[in-house]
Amino acid sequence: MKRIYYIMLAVAGGLAFASCGIYNRYNPKEEVRSDLYGKDVEQSGNSGENLGKLEWKELFTDPQLQSLIDSALVRNADLRKARLQVEAARAMVKAARLSYLPSFALAPQGTVSYIDPASSTSYTYNLPLAASWEIDIFGKLTNQKRSAVMAMEQSKEYAQAVRCQVIATVANLYYTLITLDEQLEISRESAASWEKSMQMTKDMMEAGLTTDVAVAQTEAAWYAVRASVDDLEEQVKLTENALSLMLFDVPGKISRGDWNSQSFPKNFQVGLPVDLLSNRPDVRMAEAALAQAFYQTNEARASFYPSIVLSGSGGWTNLVGDVIMNPAEFVANAVAKLTQPLFAQGKLTAQLRAAKAAQEQAAINFEYALLEAGKEVNEALLQYQTALDKSDVLGLQVESLKRAVDATSLMMDYGSYTYLEVLQAQQSYLSARLAECANRLYMAQGIITLYDALGGGQ
Repeated sequence: MKRIYYIMLAVAGGLAFASCGIYNRYNPKEEVRSDLYGKDVEQSGNSGENLGKLEWKELFTDPQLQSLIDSALVRNADLRKARLQVEAARAMVKAARLSYLPSFALAPQGTVSYIDPASSTSYTYNLPLAASWEIDIFGKLTNQKRSAVMAMEQSKEYAQAVRCQVIATVANLYYTLITLDEQLEISRESAASWEKSMQMTKDMMEAGLTTDVAVAQTEAAWYAVRASVDDLEEQVKLTENALSLMLFDVPGKISRGDWNSQSFPKNFQVGLPVDLLSNRPDVRMAEAALAQAFYQTNEARASFYPSIVLSGSGGWTNLVGDVIMNPAEFVANAVAKLTQPLFAQGKLTAQLRAAKAAQEQAAINFEYALLEAGKEVNEALLQYQTALDKSDVLGLQVESLKRAVDATSLMMDYGSYTYLEVLQAQQSYLSARLAECANRLYMAQGIITLYDALGGGQ
């Protein structure tokens, strides 16, 4: 008997030793490529100047924009759904942790027996309380719990990613609105100026100084500017509607400032690429998915090892064997069961292969998420720098064209220039002013995109 005991102990020890790998924990990634932002981007480890580590209120200082973002962070539909997803995942983690505890079930049963009128009716009952407890020697429950924890982490990071996107989208729509406001004001001023030019051309035609062709072309240009005013007014309404939807509200007027009240940091750093591991929620989400796949692979490995379940029941019954007892007697039993998979039609092997393949896919997705993050930082830097370089040039262009408009209008009064040259100068001036507004928005969008790409929105 002792010999059998020692043999069983040796077998159990060997199985436990062989299963040590299934208890391994996932090792988080701590290093990334130093050139992740691009080989032409200067790296900086000065975290105090890292744009991605700023609070969003430090970047978006407009009080009205801050109020809109605060409202969106409370009311936005996508963000609220993401938070509920976190709650659901947290409940699954709690369920996984409770699987370590024994389960109990109460199954009362009563029977009435009646054979014929000559015999008496018998009543029996059984009040058992059953218990079952799986002992997690080979890590099956542990890996299930760890997998559930990583699923919860994914949900948290997804909610954070949605939060970052909400902040970026509200800011983008807000700056789009104030840009449209400025373009609308410019177009209305241009329409009024062109109306004066049209009236002046009509007066000149009546005086015999120009032809009907000049009047017709001036009118056509005025109508085009008026049509652009209508288009801009429509775009303002559509943008306000989009922003209202972000606030989970019906369409309405959005209170806003103007470009004169906006300011952005001029000197900033993007930090080191390794910062993306702790800043970017989508990168953290991809790594949590990789960790979850790692534990699911361990769980698949654990399926090859025995499962040990202790079960038992106890309760009162008035039926013991074939004898009806009254009052009731207490009956109890206990069972220990060990189940070792021997042949499962290759299912366990197939499940392990599938889990390994899923883990490799998750590893690729994680590396791709890092590369995508680096690409977004590179492109956002390029967008911001391009808009910044163009801003001075466009400003000088607007000044030059303004002088050209004044000069051609003056010279036309003296007959040195034709109406076509005046029209061309006015059209170029209008286009340059609108382009300057659009570039200002493009630069702001570059800052927003860069802030989001660095994992901002905290």
